[in-house]
Amino acid sequence: MLLPHLKITPDRLFDTYTFDQKAKIVKGFLFDKKGHCQLDTEVLGLDGQKTRGWKSGNVLRHLGLTREFKNIFEGYSIAQAIDAMNSSPDDFLAIITLLQSFT
Repeated sequence: MLLPHLKITPDRLFDTYTFDQKAKIVKGFLFDKKGHCQLDTEVLGLDGQKTRGWKSGNVLRHLGLTREFKNIFEGYSIAQAIDAMNSSPDDFLAIITLLQSFT
C-alpha cells in the first residue's frame, strides 16, 4: 500500500492532550471515518460545533496526518496498518506508538 507523505505541522498544545486521547483521535481518523468535529466531541469532550474540529485537527496535523489519510485504513487491522507504515519511507513511529495501544 502506498501511503501519502506526512506533512508535519508542529502544535504547541500537542502535549496538553493525554496519550489515550491522541491514540483515539488517530484511530478514529485513520480507521473509523471520523471527522475533526466528531473527534473533538467524542474524544476530547468538547462541543465540536464550537471548536469546529480545530483541536483534534491540530493533533493530527502535528503528527503529519492530513485529509489524504482520512479513513485510509478502513477494513484493515491495526497490525496491517502498522506493517504498511513500517514499509513507508516516512517516519510513522509516533503514530505507530499510539496505535499499538489498541493491540
